[in-house]
Amino acid sequence: MPAEQAKPSLSDTGQGAVRQAALSNAQHVIDGDVVGRDKFVFLMGGEKKAALRRLSPLLYERVQNAFVDPDNWGLLREQFGKRRIVILRGGPGQGRTAMAVRLMMSAGTDAIYDLDARIDLNRLVEQLTREGGGSTTVGDGSGFLLNQPHTATLRGRTLRDLDDVLAATSGRLVLTVGPDALLADEELMEYLIELPAAPDHRRIVERHLEWRLDSGSARRLLTDEQVSAVIDEILAEVVTCQAVATLAFVISDEPSEGISVERVRRRMGELDRDAFGTWFDELRDVRVRSFAIALAALDGLPYEDIARAAEKLRRRLDPPAAAVVESAPGKAPDRQRHFHFPRRQLLEQVRATLVETEIRQGYGWVPAQAVSYKDRSYARQVIAYVWQEHQIHDILLDWLIELVEEPSEPVVVQVATTLGVLATYSFHHIRTSVLWSWAGSTDPWKREAVAYALRVPAADPRLAGTVSNLVDLWFGDEADQELQATAVRALGVRLAGDDAAASVARLERVACEASWTVTAAIASTFSDLITNDERRFTPIVLGTLLQWFDHRERADTARLAFLMLSHDLVSERPPAVPGRPLVRWPDLLRLALESPVVLDLLVRGWCLALSEGTWGYIAENVLDGWAGLAERDDQLLDAFTRLVRAIGRTDARARTMLLHSALRWRDDAMIVPLLRAAAAVDTVLAH
Repeated sequence: MPAEQAKPSLSDTGQGAVRQAALSNAQHVIDGDVVGRDKFVFLMGGEKKAALRRLSPLLYERVQNAFVDPDNWGLLREQFGKRRIVILRGGPGQGRTAMAVRLMMSAGTDAIYDLDARIDLNRLVEQLTREGGGSTTVGDGSGFLLNQPHTATLRGRTLRDLDDVLAATSGRLVLTVGPDALLADEELMEYLIELPAAPDHRRIVERHLEWRLDSGSARRLLTDEQVSAVIDEILAEVVTCQAVATLAFVISDEPSEGISVERVRRRMGELDRDAFGTWFDELRDVRVRSFAIALAALDGLPYEDIARAAEKLRRRLDPPAAAVVESAPGKAPDRQRHFHFPRRQLLEQVRATLVETEIRQGYGWVPAQAVSYKDRSYARQVIAYVWQEHQIHDILLDWLIELVEEPSEPVVVQVATTLGVLATYSFHHIRTSVLWSWAGSTDPWKREAVAYALRVPAADPRLAGTVSNLVDLWFGDEADQELQATAVRALGVRLAGDDAAASVARLERVACEASWTVTAAIASTFSDLITNDERRFTPIVLGTLLQWFDHRERADTARLAFLMLSHDLVSERPPAVPGRPLVRWPDLLRLALESPVVLDLLVRGWCLALSEGTWGYIAENVLDGWAGLAERDDQLLDAFTRLVRAIGRTDARARTMLLHSALRWRDDAMIVPLLRAAAAVDTVLAH
């Protein structure tokens, strides 16, 4: 998003997709989920590649030897066997991951890979498709496990494409989601299996003890009254099957000469807390600690971003005057301190891993070496531990504020999410120290950061009402366009929820004679709604804008918001010719091909945007962008041409504007002439 200018201009195309990818990447910091593995292979054979993790051998062994069949296991296996792709929905304690692995085992799956929750399933389709003699490093009969994906990005069409590919390779895909996961696409219901009731936790303990010890030793322990009592006591407090398995491990790890129930109780109480605290406290060097904290704030981003942020934090924690390291008493200062920690050593100390992957930018996907904690729950734990256990609040906030000033959407989203997590611990402090001043800032990056940050406490039942009241206050401040713009962005990022009508109605009230600042926020919010659920929200958004066109005080807002939306929503699609690079499509044009309703709304929107002089230079820029994309691909050019024909037949003034643009695209002054697009426009509008 650009800084405010006297003459407004558009940012890079495709920022809607960039925001969605960045928000999805940051979600684990909110959830504190655990998907840690450290073995990677890569799918090859497509234009893109994504990291895969082989399922942990320890987890595989646990499921193989200590799995407890739930009720109706036979029926569950039968349902699973009828599908190549399954969405398992269940709550904590139902053993979703173990169930998924066991079901794939029972179906004869040869190898299982653990997908990163941030993976774009559209890219998985491309990579698994064997084109032109290409191959993959995963064999036929492989299984893929995707834990806790961002359900708003799931689409039935994508799973259908994956189903075809998996059928050809005898593969399987299992996605596990929580009980509250909303499957917005009705086609996804075909893949859904509801998990049965949680397995008996005491039976899980028994099976794990039989596996780790032997049936005789396990029986003797379980019949001991004191051991049995402590098992019942701890099982009353634990929720997840993983915690139950940990209890069995602690019991089996007791000395053979005799078990101490007090020691078991103490170890279970201290295990998680002490393991993490001990690890962090043993990071003695300020550089390593700085990297650990930076990684927590930027987990999943490229190594260079994290390393730069870590160095900025180190300078705050260890000012230059104190930064000279003495190599030994009586010797000259060591001025090579920058080389003390090679990357491999640094990653090992902070329990992180590096993955060759790709990061989405507004102009497309770019190769990157991303860094993540092996245990993804560490990101939130580090943030909480540093904030609550160490007195560096001002330093930490100053550092986060500095990072937000860097013009990078992924960095801003991650840092703002970190601030949001801190707000769940100290809401008033974060609100008064950072969020309030940012909400009224003229810097659009800071206003965006407030919206991203507020989505975290907005999801916390203790703070949801407080956040809503705060945003309502900003909405009602007609004298402060920055505060109103921030409220609009908060609505789009998090607070819209499922009540689309109410959300759009609130935007309508601030759309009357809206400033550029508020209009840009409205366009970004509409973009977020469409990106989250394009089939549901595209007709609603375009229909709303068309209604605004008919309202004198909202017409300019509607025109500018429509053009910004058309510019913002651009994403990559598979090429018509296999083996060629991905094609960047205007999303609204792609959706218009799939829906006559959207096509009609889009044509009417373009007619109104082109037939009026207001924001004419913006209209030209957006139209040039669509034509430039169409110039490079036959299928896209055909779709663009059909849209132009429909616009030209509907509105005479818009037809004149299109012909004028075509003339300009052939002009010698054009640095990159658009000859094919110009010829197509001339042909369909000639008569």
